[in-house]
Amino acid sequence: MIKRVRVELSKVTPETTQMRAHVWVENGAKFPLPVTNLALKLKLQDGTVIAEGYQKGTVIIPKGESKEIVFDVSLHNSNLPEAWYLHMKNNEASEIKVEVQIYVKLNGNVYSWAVYSRTVNVKTDMFEHGGCG
Repeated sequence: MIKRVRVELSKVTPETTQMRAHVWVENGAKFPLPVTNLALKLKLQDGTVIAEGYQKGTVIIPKGESKEIVFDVSLHNSNLPEAWYLHMKNNEASEIKVEVQIYVKLNGNVYSWAVYSRTVNVKTDMFEHGGCG
């Protein structure tokens, strides 16, 4: 159902970091699919949610077609110091889990299920090539 997910940096303020989520939803059903909401979360390996965002408003995906749905995701800057500490403690390596939940309204009832879960490995080398100082 989810073909692809891309998250990109959008806007940074002292309080929050805004990102844009691009989620491509494919409708393999034999009827139009009314997606009422998509929820995206980014989690650290310990389960801490570091970012989340929600698509609002119904998007109809025709049968047999796919559609890109774009919405905002907020990374809460207050979580960054601990995330960075854990990243450095783990030899500059982190696993970030990307999860997407979909909500669909059929016959007056809203159904939801997790449709996408991937882990992305992030590795830095701040000190390897003189990156700091």
